[in-house]
This record gives sequence, C-alpha cells and structure tokens, in this order.
Amino acid sequence: GSSSAGGAGAGGMVRYPSITISNGAYSVVIGAGGAGVPNATTPGHGGSLAQRGGDTTFGVDDDKGARGGGGSYSWGVSGTPTEYYKELYDTATPPGSSNWYMGENIDAYKSGQVALQMNFAFIWPGVEADPNVGGGKSGYFPNPPGPGGHFAQLGGQGISVVAASDKREAALEYIKWFAQKKVQDKWWKAGGYSALRAVVEDPGFVSSQPYAKTFLDSMAIVKDFWAEPAYADLLLPMQERIHDYVIAGKGTAQQALDGLVKDWTEVLQDEGKL
Repeated sequence: GSSSAGGAGAGGMVRYPSITISNGAYSVVIGAGGAGVPNATTPGHGGSLAQRGGDTTFGVDDDKGARGGGGSYSWGVSGTPTEYYKELYDTATPPGSSNWYMGENIDAYKSGQVALQMNFAFIWPGVEADPNVGGGKSGYFPNPPGPGGHFAQLGGQGISVVAASDKREAALEYIKWFAQKKVQDKWWKAGGYSALRAVVEDPGFVSSQPYAKTFLDSMAIVKDFWAEPAYADLLLPMQERIHDYVIAGKGTAQQALDGLVKDWTEVLQDEGKL
C-alpha cells in the first residue's frame, strides 16, 4: 500500500530507507532543491536536526537581546543529523530528484514512483482526493521520534495587518469574519486547515478526515522558534550550505554547519544584533 508522510510544517521525517516495495517503487521522496531554491532542502533537514538532537536555530538569552538591544545568540550544531539526512537522500530517493520541491514530490507519490513522501500537511486533502492514492489508500503520520526528541517543524505564515495601511479596519473585519466557527468549519471541510480550538476540539473532528488525527498529533509536537525578521537572509546560506553537502557531496556535515554559523553570524552582525 501507499502512505503519505507529513508533519505540521515541513512534514514527516521518514525513517525507513530500507523499505522494499513489490512494484519496484523507490522508498521515499524528501525535500531536495538546488542551492538557488529557497526552502527546499531546508525544511526536511530542519526536521532531521530536531529529531536527532541537533539544532541550527539560534538561541536568544532574552527578548531584549532578540530585538537587537544586547543579549547573546548561541548555536548548537552537530554534524550527525545532517549526515543522517544525506544518507537518506543518497540511499532512498529516486534518480533525478536533486532539484525537487513540493510539486515534484507529490507527482512522484501519486504516480507510484515512490512509496512514501515527506511533505507539508496542507497537501493531504489533495492526496486523499486523488483517484490513484486517495480514498483510504494512503496513510498519514507525524514525524516519528528520534534519539533527540519528538518534534514537527512549524511552517506557514500567520495572518497579519500592516499598521500603516489605510485598509486596516477592513482587514480586521475580514479576520473577525474568518475566525468565526461556522466559517472555519467550512474552511476545514473545503480542504483548508483550522487552528480554531472550537473546530479542532469538536468531538467529531478526529473522524472528519483520515488525516485529522495526524494533524492534531503533529501540532502537539511542533518545535517553536524565534521569528527573525532577517529570515530570508538566514535561509539562503542555509539552503546553499546544506545543498552543497547533502546533494553535491562537498566536504563534511560539520564543515557545512560550521560554515553556516559563520554566515549567520555575519547576517546578524549586519542586522546590528551581534
């Protein structure tokens, strides 16, 4: 049978590279992506780090420090989780997948080229509706626990209102409307995801979709992080460093992460936070 792996954000970290499939499908498709493709290799690698006891998310000692008024940043970087991610990429992914992202991952899964995929939770309604792999043919599970803990990586963006906008009141009215339970119920039934407690805590929610319980299980293990305004400038060097090691095979995992710390230090210095 087929299964679709996913977590709350970056998705399920598939830990079974030795799985064999009778129809000759490859084991798993994971987020890869070239060095110039932001957010492709990075989410899956971040999940691998968290599960296996590493973390490339910088720590801040206090809120004042985070906002650039002093304080200190720290990193905990071990090459072992990155080596694991490279092993998964080298041994279990299909040929030609070095520059794949969400769409290509989905296509490979739906076509039967792979038996498992790691992807974002929001693709599950489309998987379930697909004539080839939907209708109860796929299974959904959150990230399995690793030696470093049990986590899912958060993804997506919160809805915000720009303070300087002359449409501020209209935007707030929209949020007020969208947050109603009756609207959120319709949103969930249409294939969207709701974070409204009145929706997800409803007794009938778990049985409403085959992936509903997995969504709740994933959200329960989300590893939160500081939302850094220099996100894009931090993401790009991470994408390049992880791509060069995992996909291009350059250097060692520790060299990749040490280089990333150097890059991030420069970014935060430019931001006036170090």
